[in-house]
Amino acid sequence: MQFLLASNIKPWRIASHEERLSVYGGILLLPNLDKAFDLGYITFSDKGAIKISEFIEFPDILGVEPAQKIELTNQHQDFMA
Repeated sequence: MQFLLASNIKPWRIASHEERLSVYGGILLLPNLDKAFDLGYITFSDKGAIKISEFIEFPDILGVEPAQKIELTNQHQDFMA
């Protein structure tokens, strides 16, 4: 757990006060995935499967693997949209 970062789904600068306080407004990611997510190079499907941008030429070098998955609840979906 020491390596996980709390990653905001919706950028902090555009989130409302209520969205910033919601426990469903964030996901826990490893630092490499957090950075790729923040920059828009990865996202996640409704079921939590990773979706990798075609602009990452060698995702495996960054530790981004097509089989990676996170757990998302229904409450996360509003933020993911």
